[in-house]
Amino acid sequence: MTSPSPDHPRIPLLFYIVGEEVDDDDADGMEELVSKLAGSRSWTIAPPEFIDDVEEGTQERDLDLPLVGGVVEIYSGYPPWGDRLPLEVDRAQLDEVRCTIAALSDFSREYDREIAIEYGGELIGTIVAGAPHPTLTEGLLGPWEQQLARREGGGAP
Repeated sequence: MTSPSPDHPRIPLLFYIVGEEVDDDDADGMEELVSKLAGSRSWTIAPPEFIDDVEEGTQERDLDLPLVGGVVEIYSGYPPWGDRLPLEVDRAQLDEVRCTIAALSDFSREYDREIAIEYGGELIGTIVAGAPHPTLTEGLLGPWEQQLARREGGGAP
């Protein structure tokens, strides 16, 4: 696989359980999910890492919230970097993100928990009762696939 340039930006894809109450079963289940996901394939940059931390409130009356989930880095597809990303790397990353969302959907369904997904610090969607929000399926994965098809010469402009 051709590697991107060393200065190609990397952006964290963060996923976590939503809510003030995250019990040990939830945390253990998420740790197991991240471990299985990490071992399921060869990852473009590095496998996902488990996170079990506390996000401190930024305002005086804000609550400190548990942050239980994981993070995986992906190469930026934002202009002007997207067209510089080798096609095979971009395709592999799409597959990694698809696999991650599928695993998180299973977790959400099994544990009856909402999962939030952030890209570069911005919330891009949630998964509730095992169902990814359309911002993930139609706003992230669909356009990504279309862009890859255009770059590969097989899609409409």
